[in-house]
Amino acid sequence: MAFSNENKLLGDNTTYRINPNIKKFTLRDLGFNTTNAGNFSYERFLDVNNPYGNGIKIKITFKADLSGFKMSIVTGNGMQKVNIFKDDQHQSDVDQVRFILNNLIEREVIAQA
Repeated sequence: MAFSNENKLLGDNTTYRINPNIKKFTLRDLGFNTTNAGNFSYERFLDVNNPYGNGIKIKITFKADLSGFKMSIVTGNGMQKVNIFKDDQHQSDVDQVRFILNNLIEREVIAQA
């Protein structure tokens, strides 16, 4: 998946874009790690009861110059995308994703498009 100014998760109706007020230090404060390429990467398991398991996780990566980002919900090994919005089976995962994304919105990292 290529970096883009706007993204949405598989199965979600909401589109997110980069907030013009984004700052690199805010990404670091929120737990983003710097990759070897200088990008900012965030990966978290969605199961709040077992955060070290091999369940579904969210992956968000910002380009080093903050001009683009990509995000997805993937399996524990990161190899396949997962649609957690298709049924009520993953409601707790949906709630956790909304919590994470709302935190990014409040900290002016992303905004709803």
